[in-house]
This record gives sequence, structure tokens and C-alpha cells, in this order.
Amino acid sequence: MSRPRCERCLRPLDHCLCPLIPSLDSRTRVVVLQHPSETSHALNTARLAALGLVNAELRVGEVFDDLERLLATPGYRPVVLFPGDEAGVLRAYEGDDELPLMLIVPDGTWRKARKLLYLNPSLAALPRVTLGEV
Repeated sequence: MSRPRCERCLRPLDHCLCPLIPSLDSRTRVVVLQHPSETSHALNTARLAALGLVNAELRVGEVFDDLERLLATPGYRPVVLFPGDEAGVLRAYEGDDELPLMLIVPDGTWRKARKLLYLNPSLAALPRVTLGEV
């Protein structure tokens, strides 16, 4: 028999992290596209990140039928967080009049993240950004 789980963070009730999850506001809309195999990982940090950001959501799947509609959300400039020769370094906003980003974050191993881009051509067509040097 499995242990009861928190409905929000999906961790066992005796290890629920919900009281520790902040509620951070962000001008950038973050959309995490999680490969289904990642949902069973013990930490499931993608879920925790989405829970901690007010302007974030988590979607689980390989093919996202409504992705084009999501990417066309008015008031946002969609980009995908994924390396590549043409990827630019993510930078701070320069002014209040700059259109906020919709940061699409594929969540999975490199192989699975590449597969998400391959299976969703509108995702692969987005400008790419990286976090730069750490």
C-alpha cells in the first residue's frame, strides 16, 4: 500500500514541502513542459519550481496539441530555454515597455528534451536562450 500523498506537491504527506514553497511573482511567464518519465522522480523539482512561481505552469506530456495557442498568448514573447549555436544568453529586462518573456522550459534528460522539441515543431521554431556562464 502506498503512503498518502500531498495533492499539491505530490510528496508523501510526512515529507510535504508545501509550507516551504515560496510564492514568487515574476514578470516572465514560465511554462515547464515535463516529459512524462520525469514525474516519477523523487524530488520532481519542475513541479516545485512551478508551484513557487506565481506566473508559472507545469504541463506533462510529449506532444502538446494546444502549444501554438499557448505560444500566441498576447503580451508575451515566447522563447525556449535550450542550448544551440544560435541561442542567446537570457538577460534582464531593459525597461518597463519591453514585452515580457514566456520562457518555455523542457524538463527531461537531454535526449528527452530534444525529443520534446522534435515532436513539437512550433517549440523547435522558437528563439533559443541559455542561462549563460555560472
